[in-house]
Amino acid sequence: MALMVPACQSGNAGGDVLSQELVGKGILSLDETPPQLGERAEAPQWRAGTRLVFRRGSLRTELVSGVGPDGGLSFELDGSGRKQHFGPQLEELGLEIADGSRPLRLDPGDPWLHFPLWPGKRWSAHFVSRTDSRPAVPIEARYHCDAVEEITTPAGRFHCFRIWRTSRVAEVATSKERTSLYWYAPAVGFVVRRLDDGELLELIEYSRG
Repeated sequence: MALMVPACQSGNAGGDVLSQELVGKGILSLDETPPQLGERAEAPQWRAGTRLVFRRGSLRTELVSGVGPDGGLSFELDGSGRKQHFGPQLEELGLEIADGSRPLRLDPGDPWLHFPLWPGKRWSAHFVSRTDSRPAVPIEARYHCDAVEEITTPAGRFHCFRIWRTSRVAEVATSKERTSLYWYAPAVGFVVRRLDDGELLELIEYSRG
């Protein structure tokens, strides 16, 4: 995974399913019409230079925002030259390192967020995770924004949309599902808490560009 999203399961999924010739299908299903009443969150407007600091266990990671591919968002990680790229809908596109190579590529992207968001919205997607160290892996993922709630992290108190993400290797019946839970805060324009396989990631500091 990159910093935020576990794009694929590790290990050998087996058979001819894993192939560099695979192409991601993108969005498979989508609730398109929000209810007339109730809360919703529109896509955030990002400015370069916004700083987010996350903590996962003893690991502290600093992100500084910039302009990504196709008008999306790019985060530089810890001033290292490594960048995590997101599309206009904050779909995750992969990682780029300082020499311009892409050690993780998600085709056409993992839409872990999809705007507008509202409680009850569901969507699903198919994408392909590619790295230089293993065959391509097709992923099917389902997403459900099930609630709005107030949470507190070391960075403060936030009004959040809570989202469940369940993913598995596509077309492999024995593939194990992975479930993630994350909290998107419109005031920040990004997640402020995430839970993956018992590991908690939280925002501890942030400042706007």
